[in-house]
Amino acid sequence: MDGRSYWQLDPDLRAVLPKAWKTWELYREDLVGAWALAQEAEEGSASSPGEWPRGEPQRKALLEGLSPLIRAPFEGRGWPYLFTATYLLGNPALSYWLSSISGMVFLLGKYAPELSSFRTQIQGGMTWGAAWLGGRAQGYARDEAWRLSGKFSLVPGVGVAQYVWLVAEHGGEAQGLFLLPSHNRRKGPNYRIEARPGTERLYVPYGAAELEMSEAYLLGHAEEGHHYAAEGQAIQQMAQALAWAGWGRQLQQGALQLPEVYASPSPDLRHTLTDWGVRLAGALALGFRAVAAWDRTRQEYPPYEGQHFAQFLALLAKARAQEHTLAIAHSLARTLGGNLLRWPKLAWRIEGVEQALPWETPAHTEAERARELLLQRRVGARFQADFVGRLQMVRRREASLAAEVISKEISQLQASTPAEALWVMPHALRRMADAAAVALLYDLEATGGERYARLGELYARRFLLGESYPTWVMNEPQL
Repeated sequence: MDGRSYWQLDPDLRAVLPKAWKTWELYREDLVGAWALAQEAEEGSASSPGEWPRGEPQRKALLEGLSPLIRAPFEGRGWPYLFTATYLLGNPALSYWLSSISGMVFLLGKYAPELSSFRTQIQGGMTWGAAWLGGRAQGYARDEAWRLSGKFSLVPGVGVAQYVWLVAEHGGEAQGLFLLPSHNRRKGPNYRIEARPGTERLYVPYGAAELEMSEAYLLGHAEEGHHYAAEGQAIQQMAQALAWAGWGRQLQQGALQLPEVYASPSPDLRHTLTDWGVRLAGALALGFRAVAAWDRTRQEYPPYEGQHFAQFLALLAKARAQEHTLAIAHSLARTLGGNLLRWPKLAWRIEGVEQALPWETPAHTEAERARELLLQRRVGARFQADFVGRLQMVRRREASLAAEVISKEISQLQASTPAEALWVMPHALRRMADAAAVALLYDLEATGGERYARLGELYARRFLLGESYPTWVMNEPQL
């Protein structure tokens, strides 16, 4: 399968894109390069597909391949171009690098125009950049550069990233967002690192870092760093949401080329294939809804009006896309059984999905952030108005059910204590994500035809009611 096949074999992408990106057809052929880059990166890896290239020439070639995607939002092609590319890449690790570097350029341009020399260098696509959101650092101002000190026990990009963005405390509880170069102005190392062996898997080397009077540059207002970091994290979450959905699509398309699957699928196998298709359609629709909301609000400044809603959608979309792709990987492994050994590349993809990816934000941190957005930033009312409003326009039982789910979950969270809200948050977020996906699938009927009304019904039955797919689906191969 070549990259152009995606436009024929992935009807969901063609249906979803017009909702988030009106000019997508202008870049239809251009985006094929993202798919090809993912294939080249796997084939040119160190030992197994997806392992970080240890040689500098290979790393340079990989970065050169990513460079046009990094520059795309800043050269008139728009942010949806970047996020569509992460879907076609179908590699969460490459998307981590892509979104970290692009997010860094975005934040520098928005909040630190005086650091234009750094921005120009990073935007040129010839430097690696990472985000360190774990650990603690303290900082104070001194000349044009601040000084940061602190320890980070497990951070991505160690030994590779020339620039890092991170949050550091200063002046009590205030938090600022800083750009941390790997070398100081005297050309010496700006911090100490300790690489963790064996973390090269999936292109993101990890290690520990210790900052001691390290030179760093403040972005924007010193007390608003947590707001800026949340904007950058939303970019990463949207990229991850679509990368996970793209990875699931690659598993699906890879399986459909195997004789064990396409030769004469039995009814139970048809049921499995239906489940994959329903999951991926919902994940893709929710991911691009987050992109559309974020793209409309990305120029807002704290305290924001609509940006918090976009950040909440990004969090929901990433978490649910990851769950769907994990389910597809497990299902595919069971479907093939021992025959999986005959297809090593597909086996590697499944293995990679099932590994805990260390750059993911811990679930508890995401639950805390979701509670803050829903209850303190009043995103719940906005979410309810948006998606219940869509569902009320659909005269179907499943749409009414989805609207009831959204209203019920938000009402229960609003009536909960902080501890009670965290207790039920994982379940509530999953239910809200699934109800939103139902709304978006019904909404796609206008651009994608009746197939999406059927997909909305099937998604609601499976993930809101917990039912099996009805038997009439056996006679609807397009689903």
